[in-house]
Amino acid sequence: MGEPIIMQVYDLSQNSAIAQLNKVTYELTGAGGLFHTAIEIYGMEYSFGYTENGTGVFGNLPTKCTMHTYKSAVTLGETKLSKLQVKEILQQLMVEYPGTSYDLLNRNCCSFCDDFSRRLGLEEGIPKWVHRFANIGASTVCAVETAVAKAKSFDEHHSISLRAKKSWSGVASAASAAVEKTKKFDSKHNISSTAAEQARKGYASLASGWKVFKQQVIEPLGPIINIDEDEDSDRPLPVPPPVSQPPPNPGPAVPEPTVNPTN
Repeated sequence: MGEPIIMQVYDLSQNSAIAQLNKVTYELTGAGGLFHTAIEIYGMEYSFGYTENGTGVFGNLPTKCTMHTYKSAVTLGETKLSKLQVKEILQQLMVEYPGTSYDLLNRNCCSFCDDFSRRLGLEEGIPKWVHRFANIGASTVCAVETAVAKAKSFDEHHSISLRAKKSWSGVASAASAAVEKTKKFDSKHNISSTAAEQARKGYASLASGWKVFKQQVIEPLGPIINIDEDEDSDRPLPVPPPVSQPPPNPGPAVPEPTVNPTN
């Protein structure tokens, strides 16, 4: 009888939202989820993760990985390999899986467990639902990278970027030349300084005209129209005194009637 090979499954990270997501995507639909996995063999579980130095392979007591939330155990089968043979496989995996080679989509804990289980004698590896999401993500990234590569190749073949760069360079050069020509024309014909001088003269003439108008028109009328520059310009206008009305004309006097004496 062989040694059991058990896959320990965790919800990825300690985030409760991941656990809720997995509950919907796996437990209700069977589509998979975001999982951390480890292979338990001979009383220890082994997995793979990122580290800047050394191997990314690490071991824990079963179900005790503190970086993730434990979920369930799945028995994959049995191995006929001895404990010493399993140790040799792990030593080889530690060399092949340095921590810096970890990739969230293409080389993660699930891909390590699949490789490890196959070396232990399981031809089918781990269940596909475990790393289905990672495979979908990897396929999407691969498709995007392929599209980018094709676009880059098309661009290089037709020199699109180079032509655009040259066109922009020509536009910028033409604009710069136009500015320089404008400056030279202005300098030659003295346009800017002439316009500024005409503006100064116009302002001076306007100020002089206002002064003459004030002296010859407004100030002489001051006493007549009661303009006092020292007073508030919003002062109400004076009300003229009422004009006395003459008595009505009675017309010619009407003679009193007389009585003729009788003869």
